[in-house]
Amino acid sequence: MISTTEVRTLIEQGEVIEDYPEDPRGHSCLMFGKSGIGRAIHVVCSPKDDYLAIITAC
Repeated sequence: MISTTEVRTLIEQGEVIEDYPEDPRGHSCLMFGKSGIGRAIHVVCSPKDDYLAIITAC
C-alpha cells in the first residue's frame, strides 16, 4: 500500500517522465520518484482547477 504521505513526497520531489497533454480525459502526466523511505513510486496524475487528481499510484 502507498500512503498519502509517500504520494505527496513524490509529487513535491519527483520528476515528470511522461506528459500527456492530449489525453482525452484531460491533461495528465506520469511521475517517478522515491518515497521518504526510498521506495520507488510511479504516479499518474491530472491537474484540475482546484485540485490534483491522482489516477494511479504503484
